[in-house]
Amino acid sequence: MGMKLMAVRVETELWDAAARRAEVLGTSVSEVVREALREAVTARPLGDRVGLLRGSIHADTSDAPQHDWLSEIRAHNWRS
Repeated sequence: MGMKLMAVRVETELWDAAARRAEVLGTSVSEVVREALREAVTARPLGDRVGLLRGSIHADTSDAPQHDWLSEIRAHNWRS
């Protein structure tokens, strides 16, 4: 794979954060920037990007007033 040189100006705080991350990961700042850029330009389906959030909301509704939320949502959903 060929490489091209890219010069980018960043705020000092951003550079410092990238340097700290590189140190923690045991790699170079250049590799941290390449990985961030790779992530930014890679098209991924929404499901892949938010899949880790699926099913993450849990609530104790034992003392909440009973309401048929599913019917309410379906009634107001323009796609249904």
